[in-house]
Amino acid sequence: MTRSFAYTPLDTSSWNRSWSGKNIWHRLAQQERTVWDAAFPYQDVRNDKGHIEHVVYFALALLEHWQEPVDRSVAMAGAILHDIGWGLLPKDELALFAPVSDPVAFKRNEPYLRKRHQDLGAIKAREILSRVPGYSLAQIDHAVEIVQGHDTRQGFYSSEDGLARDADKLWRFTLRCFEVYKPGRDALALHRAWIDKPGFFYSDISRHIAAAELAQTEQRS
Repeated sequence: MTRSFAYTPLDTSSWNRSWSGKNIWHRLAQQERTVWDAAFPYQDVRNDKGHIEHVVYFALALLEHWQEPVDRSVAMAGAILHDIGWGLLPKDELALFAPVSDPVAFKRNEPYLRKRHQDLGAIKAREILSRVPGYSLAQIDHAVEIVQGHDTRQGFYSSEDGLARDADKLWRFTLRCFEVYKPGRDALALHRAWIDKPGFFYSDISRHIAAAELAQTEQRS
């Protein structure tokens, strides 16, 4: 059983809307700040400004309540670096990712692009982490593996993988995500189903946070 805990949904009304990291910077360790700075040029390139700050916020929130051993350095590296591959795609390939403007093309291109951004991201993640003091080779391998399969892996292979990927998924339930993608109120039912879908989240803690965030999104969107 997951112990109960108080969670207040995000209030980003006072957040800095440059989405440059100012909202979470004060909570990052120096090592994490170094990773953030190296990764930032490749973040939020799919017209999803705010995504990476939300993911890192949720990773930090999950760390406070996580109920099993977790290597923070690995989990946070996975969370920060997970989507940098989108920023490494050539512009013509990135243009194929068009879920709103062309749903048919999106469905056709998504599997390739999901894998492609993971592959490119894993290469760049290894390059970045190899330059950051304090990471062992085993930690780098572990974080890179999170990046390599964060969108396509079936199941979870570690506590760190679970935390980083849960943080990524929690973005989908936020007001900001609905603000960016404008999925419509009919999407709320799908999001509610995700919360209880077996294997969608690694942790019941993440389900608790998702439910709270979605309730706020439904109320305010």
